[in-house]
Amino acid sequence: MLLKFTDKLTKLFKIKNITHFIKLIYLSDSEKYWLGRKGYSWEKLSQIGRDDRSSEKTYQAQSGDPPESGAAAGSIPAFQQTLIQTGCLFSPCPKCGKIISSNQSFCIFVNSHDQPIFYRFNCCEELYLVVVRSSPQTKLGVYFPDNKLFVSFEDYKTKPHREKYYGVETCEYYVSILLSYLKRSREKVSRYISWAGPKKIIGLSGFEGNHGHHIFDEITALQYLVDNHHLREKMSFMVGPKDYLDLANIFPEIEFSHFSKDYPDTSDLPYTLFEHLLINNLLAVRPTLRGPLREKTAQRIIEVAKTKVSEEFLAIIHDSAKCFPLVWVTLRSHTRCWVSQIDGLVKIIREIHADFPGCGVVFDGIKAEQPTLEAILQGLPAGIKSFNGLHCNFYETLIWTNYITFFIAPLGNGTLFTSITNKPGIVHTHADWSSKEPYCINNRENGVLAIPVTGTPIYAKDKDIFSYDYELDWKSVLHEARTLINKM
Repeated sequence: MLLKFTDKLTKLFKIKNITHFIKLIYLSDSEKYWLGRKGYSWEKLSQIGRDDRSSEKTYQAQSGDPPESGAAAGSIPAFQQTLIQTGCLFSPCPKCGKIISSNQSFCIFVNSHDQPIFYRFNCCEELYLVVVRSSPQTKLGVYFPDNKLFVSFEDYKTKPHREKYYGVETCEYYVSILLSYLKRSREKVSRYISWAGPKKIIGLSGFEGNHGHHIFDEITALQYLVDNHHLREKMSFMVGPKDYLDLANIFPEIEFSHFSKDYPDTSDLPYTLFEHLLINNLLAVRPTLRGPLREKTAQRIIEVAKTKVSEEFLAIIHDSAKCFPLVWVTLRSHTRCWVSQIDGLVKIIREIHADFPGCGVVFDGIKAEQPTLEAILQGLPAGIKSFNGLHCNFYETLIWTNYITFFIAPLGNGTLFTSITNKPGIVHTHADWSSKEPYCINNRENGVLAIPVTGTPIYAKDKDIFSYDYELDWKSVLHEARTLINKM
């Protein structure tokens, strides 16, 4: 997301904490010269930005810490693997080249989306490796306080949206928060840094506000850790206030502490978490995975969801299941939406009802889609059986998708439910951001391929490829819907 700075934070920006912002991938000759004058090796900086097992093994061997066996396929990032296995991170010093280690982490979870962790190293000078939310978590760059230098590892040209998410303004914001917290907790920070012994590792999950990232990044990583026996005695786990699916029930093998129970007042969550790690001398990691949602993980989620749905609501679901086909229609009127979806969906549903008078439609989406739903219902004949799923909670939505015939949905977070229950369907978006062939929308083991229908993007100066709205031919969606039904 593009950060919007609040009035409360504007004071932090009166003093610039980043006076030199260098994009390492696009290093100019003058920047290379400046780095050399300051004693930095751009080759060593590039090595810090890498995330691969071979580099991690080399660092461990050179530091005198024997490397452990390689990661399994579909694993967590290499730097997270190293941290969990060894209790620290390794990096070459960008000045002298010596392999150095860090077991000091500072979490700046400023909201449910922006959750950087700063890992502090010290050799020729103090530096912070910054890792950020992504799929999976990734190395953003390195910050050098003495020279107010931030070296970014991001590829801004081929991924222009990353400039908005992780450009200089965002990095300045993160660094400013870090420095203010370090100052606010000066004595605790000093004790934390000076501790000579090992630190207990804590895995953080459930602070992520996006359902999709929580499931396909965090929950998949927890399954990986369970399967690969990385639940070592020295590692504990804390679940945050965004524990949408009850992680303790999904993973009974893991003993979680609950941030919200320990700290009921979450109004100052970022600083409270920051201080909690210092006081308890913890080394933080937010495990994320680059592999698929496993079949067994999906089944764990579904089984937990079944226990959370009332008998009254199950009766509604079972009533809807009498319809054929039962079509799951996801509404989306914010960023990246089908601008004429009301008219288009009305026509599609009318045609399906003409072919199959016993059909039913479940409307899915966030609560704010209620006006859109009402407009669609006004255009439908009274005989079409429709169900309002806009006010369902996560568990109800998930279990309902288990009973549908197929879905029609925009490409977005709403598809995670039908991906977990592995249902067929049609996904629509604009042509600049879609596969041309059937594909697995979310990274899921044994995933049923969704049928893409692409529209014409509506370009706007204040938007990018990830946010363009689009126009769509409703007849193309209808054609694919009929094809799906005929295969049932």
